[in-house]
Amino acid sequence: MTWTRFSQQPRASELLYHSLLNNRLAHAYLFAGPKGAGKKQMALHLAKSLFCPEREADACGACVTCRRIEGGGTTPMCCLLHRMGLLSKSTRFVRCKKKWPCER
Repeated sequence: MTWTRFSQQPRASELLYHSLLNNRLAHAYLFAGPKGAGKKQMALHLAKSLFCPEREADACGACVTCRRIEGGGTTPMCCLLHRMGLLSKSTRFVRCKKKWPCER
């Protein structure tokens, strides 16, 4: 899936794509609109695009991370913090990693 898939919201998808590409994301986004406007799909695609290890500023949809987000099973915060280099080998991380192994 790519950002061009969101034909109902071309301006929003373009804004999010370029924000990801230029590493200029806001601290929060509000997805609002009528039922069927694609809010949930766009929010999920943003989450996958943020964490997909295969593509830059987009999601492959096939890797473990993308499938986990699509399936509703999110990556635990300890893994995300570890990937960002904000969590070292603390006791808390070791306990977390036993329960939810990080992909990389």
